[in-house]
Amino acid sequence: VYSGCRLNFSVAIDFTASNGDPSHPSSLHHYDPAQPNQYVQALMAVGHVLNAYDSDHLYPALGFGGKLPSGEVSHNFCLNGQVDPHCQGVEGIIAAYQQALSVVRLAGPTYMAPVISHVRQLASGAVLCRENVFFNILMILTDGAITDLDATISEVVAASFEPVAIIIVGIGEADFGSMEALDSDGQLLRDRSGRVAAGDCVQFVRFEKAKGQSPDRLAADVLREVPKRVVDLFVSRGIFPPSA
Repeated sequence: VYSGCRLNFSVAIDFTASNGDPSHPSSLHHYDPAQPNQYVQALMAVGHVLNAYDSDHLYPALGFGGKLPSGEVSHNFCLNGQVDPHCQGVEGIIAAYQQALSVVRLAGPTYMAPVISHVRQLASGAVLCRENVFFNILMILTDGAITDLDATISEVVAASFEPVAIIIVGIGEADFGSMEALDSDGQLLRDRSGRVAAGDCVQFVRFEKAKGQSPDRLAADVLREVPKRVVDLFVSRGIFPPSA
C-alpha cells in the first residue's frame, strides 16, 4: 500500500426475505438510530479502516436477492438506485442501504455468484502491472446459506486468479456451513469442471462471534487474511515493491 497499491473496496448486501421484515424490530435489517443493526455495524467497522487506504472514497455498493420497484428480482443491483453503484464514503454506503430498504422488497433466493462476477470482471478488465498496481476487496454481508453454491464456487475460483479478495461476514445466527466451505483454509477450492483455485481468496467471519468486541478488533478479524492474499498474488505476477 505504501508503495502505491490502490485498494478498491466494494460491498454487497443480502436483501433476501430470510432477514425478516425490516419494519419489525426482530429483523436483521431493522433500522434503529440508537442501535445500528449488524449490517451497519460491519460496514462502519471495516469500511472506516479501508477508507484510510482509498484515495477517492468512492465505493461500489451492491445488493442481491431483492425485488426492485419494477418487480424484477435482482441478484446484482445498485443500492443507490442509479446506474452507477459508487457511493461517497462509508456514510454514503449506509445512506444508500437505508434508502434501498424503503423501495426494495426482500425476496430471494441467495445467489452470490452475480456480485462476485461483477467485481471479478472489474479486476480482470484492468491491466495489473508495476505501473498500475491495484487490489479489489469485496465484502459480502449475508444472513444465510448460498443457493447457487456451484456457481459461486466457480466464480470464487475464477476470482482467485485476479487481484481480488472476498470477505464474507455472516449476519445473524443461521447455518453458515457453505460460507465456511468457501473459506478454504484446509485445501484450495475446485469447481465442477475440475479447475483449482490459484489461492485462498475468501475470508469468512461470523458477526455473532465478534459481538461485544471493539470495531477495531472486528475489522482486524475480517481483514486478517487480506495482506497475505495481496502478497501472494503480486509475487505470482512478478510484481514487487520498488527498492527503498
